[in-house]
Amino acid sequence: MSLKGIIKNKIALVIFNNSSLGVGTNRDAWVYQSSKDKLARNITATIGFYNQERERFHQGFSNLTKQEQEKKIN
Repeated sequence: MSLKGIIKNKIALVIFNNSSLGVGTNRDAWVYQSSKDKLARNITATIGFYNQERERFHQGFSNLTKQEQEKKIN
């Protein structure tokens, strides 16, 4: 750890010469809220939307086998 790096205008000891955001899921707005009620509403809405899309997919591709449906997803 003898290398020095500059991160946000600060000099720090570093192990690696690069830095990153890490794994970004971009789901913060959906799973982090200031209140438990808002969080519950967001999660319920997200699950509802997922189920609607799932149903729409199955209606649209009900004539295909499971393997053919999986190919449409992947």
